[in-house]
Amino acid sequence: MRSWRVLLIMLIFAPPVRAQVTFISPLPQGILQVRGDHADLRLKVKVIGFSTFSFKLSSDIDTSSLQSGWTNVSVIRDTVDTLLTVPRNLRNYSIYWRTGQSATDTGGIIPGLTPGHVIGIAGQSNAQGYTWSMIEGANGDIRMLRNDRGWEPAKEPTGNMAGGPWIVMSNMLYASIHDTLPIGIVNTAIGSTGLTESSVNGQWFRNPDDPEDSSLYGNALRRFRHAGGELECLCWIQGEADAAFLPTPNMYRVAFSRLIYGLKQDLTDSIAVFHLQIGGTTLKSDASWPVVREAQRVLPPSTLVGTALGRSIGDGLHYTDATLWAVGRMFAEAILSQRYNISQTTLYPPLMPDTVLYVDSILDGSIRGRYCFSLQWNRAGSPTKIRMMQPVQYFAIHKDGVMLDTSQIWQRISQSDSTRVQIGLINDSITRGHDWRVTYDAVPTADRAPIATISASGDTIFGTAFYELPVKWPSGSNLGVKEFSIQLVVPNPTIGTLHCYILGYAQSAVTLVLHDNLGVEVRRQTAVIQDGLQDISIPTDGLPSGNYWIMLTDEAGNSTLQKAIILH
Repeated sequence: MRSWRVLLIMLIFAPPVRAQVTFISPLPQGILQVRGDHADLRLKVKVIGFSTFSFKLSSDIDTSSLQSGWTNVSVIRDTVDTLLTVPRNLRNYSIYWRTGQSATDTGGIIPGLTPGHVIGIAGQSNAQGYTWSMIEGANGDIRMLRNDRGWEPAKEPTGNMAGGPWIVMSNMLYASIHDTLPIGIVNTAIGSTGLTESSVNGQWFRNPDDPEDSSLYGNALRRFRHAGGELECLCWIQGEADAAFLPTPNMYRVAFSRLIYGLKQDLTDSIAVFHLQIGGTTLKSDASWPVVREAQRVLPPSTLVGTALGRSIGDGLHYTDATLWAVGRMFAEAILSQRYNISQTTLYPPLMPDTVLYVDSILDGSIRGRYCFSLQWNRAGSPTKIRMMQPVQYFAIHKDGVMLDTSQIWQRISQSDSTRVQIGLINDSITRGHDWRVTYDAVPTADRAPIATISASGDTIFGTAFYELPVKWPSGSNLGVKEFSIQLVVPNPTIGTLHCYILGYAQSAVTLVLHDNLGVEVRRQTAVIQDGLQDISIPTDGLPSGNYWIMLTDEAGNSTLQKAIILH
C-alpha cells in the first residue's frame, strides 16, 4: 500500500510537461530544394504543450502587413508537418510563426530561406574530408549544414574534420548552372565506417524498426530532414573499410542498393546518386580491394563519376589536395552532365573497360604461343585511345579460378589499335579449354595504376579498375575471319584493284588466291588482319574481263570461296 501512496504523491506533484517548439525544417538561412519552376519548403515542427500553430510566409518583395496572411495548421501527435511550394525566382523567404491566434502568443521567425540546390554527402573519411592542407574558399553563395541548428556559409571543413572535395564541386556547380541559386552541402560522412561490415565508427545500415535511431544512418537521416528532406543528389565515397572483408562484389552492391532504397523511402524523395571508385593504399595489401572496386564499377542505383585509382595519396590512405580537386571536379561534371545536360568533357565520363575481353593473336614470335587477351577502353561508349601505361604490374590472369603469379604477366598497348590493351603470359600460352578471367588492379598499391588517357583539356583520366572480367573465344572453328565479302570491279580505267572486305576476330594471317573461271591461279595476296573490318586489295591489271573466284584461307586452314567479276 505504501508504494501506491508514494506513486500517487509523485503523480500529483510531478512537474508539468514543458511547452516547447522545435523546428526540424526549415532552419535559418536554409536552402529550399528547387523542383522545376518552384521550390519545396518542408515545414516540420515539434510542438509540445500547444494545441494551435500558425505561420505566415513572406518573401523579399512582400509588402503586406505582418498581421495579415496567417495560416492555421493542425498539430497532430505534437507535430506540424506540411509541404509548401514557392516560386523559385523569389529570394529571402521568411517564416513567421506563433502558437496561438494573436501576436502575444509564443512565436518567432525563421529567416533567410532561398531556393537552391541541396547536395547530400555520405561515406567515410575521404568523403568527410581528411586533408588539413586542403583549404578551398567558396566562390558564390555556397552554404553548409554541419549541425541541426542552422545553415552557415561554406568553409573547410564541411564535415567537421578536415578539407575535402565538396567546396571545389560546389564552386563548379554554382558557376556552371548559371541560375544564381545557392548550393548547399550537407556532409554526413564519418571516417572509418563500413557498408558491409561494422568498422571502427560503425556501419551504414538502416534499422527498419527505427530508421531515425542513433546510428550512422539515423544521424544522416535527421540531418537530411533538417535540410528540408529533399536532395538534389547524394554523393558517396566509401569502401576502404570493407576492403579486408568483402568476398564478392554483389555483397557490396546489395548493401548499397538497400541503403539507398531505405533513404528514398524515409525521405519520400527520388534521389539521384553519384559515387566514386575508391583509390589505393600503401598501408595494407588486402585482397578484397579489387573486389570493392569491381562492385563500384557497376553500382546500381548510382552513377560512377570516375576513379581515384592512379591518383596521389598523402598518408597511405587519404587523398592529397590534387586528388581532392580532381574528385570534386568529377562529381561536379557528372552532376552537370546527368542533371543539366551540361557537358564539360574533361574528367567525366570515366575511362571504362569493355564488359568482356577477347582472344587476340600475335604472330611475330614475341610471345610464347600465339594468343593473348585484348581489352578495349571507352568513354561514353566510344573507343578511346590509351595514351599512358606505366611499367607496373596491375593485371592479374585467373585460370580456372586460380590467380596466376602477376610477375609472369605482360601487358602493352596494342600496336594496331591504341584503344586496346593486350595482356598475356610470359612463359605460357593461352589455350582453349580453360575458364580465363582478367583483373585490372591486381594489387591495391595506391597511385601506380598504369592505364590512362588524356582529355581534350589535358586532364589525365585513369582507367576504371575491374575484377575477373570474362574472356570470350571466337565462336566456331574459324579463329581468324567472321565475314568475307568483295567489291565488283566495274568499267573504270582508274580502277585496277579488287577490294576484299574481311571482318576479323583477332590478329590472323590470311591468304587470298584469285582463280580464273577454269580454276587457274592468277593472283595471290597474303596479309595479316586485325580484329575488326579491313580492306585487302588484289591488283587486277592485265587480267581480262570475266568471272573469277577468290579463295580466302586463314591460319587455321579454314577456307571461304566467293565469286568475283572483273569488267574493263
